[in-house]
Amino acid sequence: MTAVSRSAPRPEVVTRALVLSAVVLAVHGADRDPLLDWLVEEQLADLTPSEADLLTIDDLPDEQRYRSAIEIERLAALLWALGLYDLPISQEPTEIEADLPAIVSMMPPGGERTAQEIRTSTLRPAKEIAALAERQTALMRAADRMLAENEEDEGQAVIAYVAEGRSIALQWIINPDRIDWS
Repeated sequence: MTAVSRSAPRPEVVTRALVLSAVVLAVHGADRDPLLDWLVEEQLADLTPSEADLLTIDDLPDEQRYRSAIEIERLAALLWALGLYDLPISQEPTEIEADLPAIVSMMPPGGERTAQEIRTSTLRPAKEIAALAERQTALMRAADRMLAENEEDEGQAVIAYVAEGRSIALQWIINPDRIDWS
């Protein structure tokens, strides 16, 4: 099982989720100026370099385009950890990805919930987060093994990237001293 040291404080998890909601919206075509204004208004302007790029660069290089696709899964994992979203956990490629429209319609700015509502959410116990992180890591490794046998298996590629995004976010929550968010 994943070793749990000092979990990220709930306010840090909330901050990352709120920032990622703006990043995901920007990557999916929302007007960036109001998103940047909202981040400043909510005192969330402390972005990682990757997040800043995703919020400001229109024509992303291929590697950053890949990173942008994984951000929705990182956001979904954070929202799950905060008890705000039920992660789809089927092992079928068509049923595993986070529901982007549901997340966008829920998250601020512009969603059904306010930043204040997100800030009052409760973080799940560290052991529960660690257990899901371990399952996501195992799922990612299994998909990677399948991809090694058949590089053209798009379903396994989807599973691998979804599980990777979730695993990274969950590992960061339970081991913020060892896992860098960026």
